[in-house]
Amino acid sequence: MHVRALIIVFIGTLAAISCKRDIADGVIAHRATGGDTLVAVTLQSPQFMKRIGANNGDDMHGTLVKAFAADRGIPIKILYTASTESIYHYINNGVCSLAAFDIVPEDGYHPCGDTLMSSINLISLRDKAKYKNTTDLDSAEIYYFDRHQRARLEALRDETGQMFVCKPFAGSLDEAIGEVIDGSIECITSYDFIAYQYLYQYPELDVSVSISLPSYMSWCTSDDSLATEINEWFKHQRWRATRTEDFYRWYAYSSKHDFRYVSRQYGIISPYDNLFKKYARQINWDWRLLAALSYCESNFDPEQVSPAGAAGLMQLMPVTAKAHGYKPEDLRMTEYNLKIATSYIKTLQRYFSAIRDSGERNKFIIAAYNSGIGHIGDAMALAKKYGANAASWDDVCRYLMLKNDAKYYDDPVCKHGRFNGNETSSLIKKVFETYYFYCNSYISKN
Repeated sequence: MHVRALIIVFIGTLAAISCKRDIADGVIAHRATGGDTLVAVTLQSPQFMKRIGANNGDDMHGTLVKAFAADRGIPIKILYTASTESIYHYINNGVCSLAAFDIVPEDGYHPCGDTLMSSINLISLRDKAKYKNTTDLDSAEIYYFDRHQRARLEALRDETGQMFVCKPFAGSLDEAIGEVIDGSIECITSYDFIAYQYLYQYPELDVSVSISLPSYMSWCTSDDSLATEINEWFKHQRWRATRTEDFYRWYAYSSKHDFRYVSRQYGIISPYDNLFKKYARQINWDWRLLAALSYCESNFDPEQVSPAGAAGLMQLMPVTAKAHGYKPEDLRMTEYNLKIATSYIKTLQRYFSAIRDSGERNKFIIAAYNSGIGHIGDAMALAKKYGANAASWDDVCRYLMLKNDAKYYDDPVCKHGRFNGNETSSLIKKVFETYYFYCNSYISKN
């Protein structure tokens, strides 16, 4: 009988030095199970998840692989491993045929499942951070966790001529985070999607400095037929949570965290504040308003995809990307997503430039961002025809809501047909309520 083994790898608490022991245990289990049993090897979730009592079940990867096995009628056994580096050991030593966690595909691997764009970031203490960008690393001592992080650090050292030291961390990310917080070490590397979740528990961390461009990461398998089977199954799974939704579900389970911001004390709204500040300047917006729009569109989830196909942090449609000279797949890259969004907002700013009050104008811009220029233009035309103020959002919104009535959407001044304005009306209220919340929460404008 053919034996297939699956790896599920989570962020965990087991030390990397236990990798050899884990592999040996995995081989024993692999040989012992026989038949078509799927052997799953997983890292436990971060320690803080256990401390808050939120880890009472599987995370996204565990849920998916269990559902996959159940759907195929295959028994599954779950073991544990240590770090991202140990994932490669499991695959390369033949202990498993699949890593059910996001890793950088290597030669001979077949990516499968969903894909993720992720960069390698530095993690250090916010108040003591010496490393604000990649030119501040001279004489630094930087710890890493796997071969791809090491290779990037070595390449960066060659590119910049800086004499920083790269060291492997012989332990879990939990342990490394603890040593950063207590000052034992100054800096570690991590993939951004892993680092960001720690920021909600430890806002004193700085995770904002990227040392690499985003690259594709995904589940990987050495078995082409298994990759095909997994990809086919993933196509039909519309119920699955995104990584951010899954993290929020667990973290909010007992902590009642307000996900509109990370920390009032440190003035942090999201892991993407630096990008919001960068691109808000290009449209002359308060960055807190751009952050509020992102929160209301995607809950700061760069992987979010709506049923209509809007994608990423700013929930943009592929047609919008194309209209601004980008490819639809660019929407999956967080900075490109923001760049395209602000290009679109610039277009809307020109369209609504006749509205003099900037506060009112921004409401029209965000409404058109959500529903399209055409429907907002129709509502403005209706407001003007019936004697209302076409430069007042409250007046125009009333006619946008009436566009669901044949008397109004069949009116000759309406060029874009019927429209249900409830979602757009609710979005404007939510965005500005969130924005005012940020302004009143001592979140700095700068």
